[in-house]
Amino acid sequence: MGSWRDAALFIRISRIRSVRAEERIRAELDALREHGFVVVHGVERDGEGTIDHFVSGPTGLFLINARHRHYRDEHLRETWRRAEELFRELHAWVTPVICLAASSWGKPMREERVWVIRGDQIGDWISRQRNPVLEYERVARLADRFGQPSAAEPAPIS
Repeated sequence: MGSWRDAALFIRISRIRSVRAEERIRAELDALREHGFVVVHGVERDGEGTIDHFVSGPTGLFLINARHRHYRDEHLRETWRRAEELFRELHAWVTPVICLAASSWGKPMREERVWVIRGDQIGDWISRQRNPVLEYERVARLADRFGQPSAAEPAPIS
């Protein structure tokens, strides 16, 4: 059939899936707050679009591009570029990550300098990393600049 109604329905279903994927990833990342992480969602960058998620804590800094099930080469390039921009701004390493909310494949993998991780693995994976960290005061200033409410003092890591 291939009508415009079919195309419109496909677009609506894709948008619903994207929103649900974003919500699942957001919930996984928000759980990190209990372990001393600062988690910021939906960061608008002047003329650069939105950073889906930014996480800072005792295991490093992470820029996370949320996807539903698949990604393309352009998503890898965009994620790397945005992490590199934050690196230049913060003078601290930012780990670029694509997080797939509905994927069923196995272990986290690195492709073209970007980690690709299932949504149900993201919190545990971030908790196990060992990257340079950003001082809490700088993280708080960054969160304020991103237009997010200031986070409480981070909890000690056990």
